[in-house]
Amino acid sequence: MKIAVLGGGSFATALAFVFSKNCDEIVMLSRNPDVCRSINEDHRNSKYLKEFTLPQNIRATSDASDAFRNVNFIVHSIPVQASFEYLANLSTQIPSDVPIISSSKGLHATTLELMSDIIPKALGRNHPTAFVSGPSFAKELMNSCHTAIVVASVSEKIRDDVIKLMVSPSLRVYPTSDVIGVEVGGALKNVLASGG
Repeated sequence: MKIAVLGGGSFATALAFVFSKNCDEIVMLSRNPDVCRSINEDHRNSKYLKEFTLPQNIRATSDASDAFRNVNFIVHSIPVQASFEYLANLSTQIPSDVPIISSSKGLHATTLELMSDIIPKALGRNHPTAFVSGPSFAKELMNSCHTAIVVASVSEKIRDDVIKLMVSPSLRVYPTSDVIGVEVGGALKNVLASGG
């Protein structure tokens, strides 16, 4: 099982770690050559969560064709505000039958679109998707603290597959078909957490 993680930030790194427990190969697609080098050579993200050692089955690349070759799932962990342009630039390289699991939370500041709107618009097609959200933080995931997330998809098969890929003794994953509810809840969580 191969997972491509789009992004090299803290939550992308934490999700790569989560998926590495149940998958053979995790490839992080990062534009930052220093991050790629440090992950591949030192097994650490030199920019984010650098205190954590990453498992051997996580590597990084700046080459999209490498990341997407024989990939089974794609994890999108790019900020919402940059997601349309990012995905549009990759639209011809992302396999149309490979589900995208989005962890990006919030509304686009200008269009007020959710990721469930942005992904098909950027790719120019309907695409199999799932959306993960919950009271989880990158460091908690890296430390394998007990936490839970929700995975939302209109496809029961995708929901079940994502649960199998993410669940562990320290992480519970709950399924739902309420994509909009999960996305809006994730957006409000960030606002309330910032204002609290």
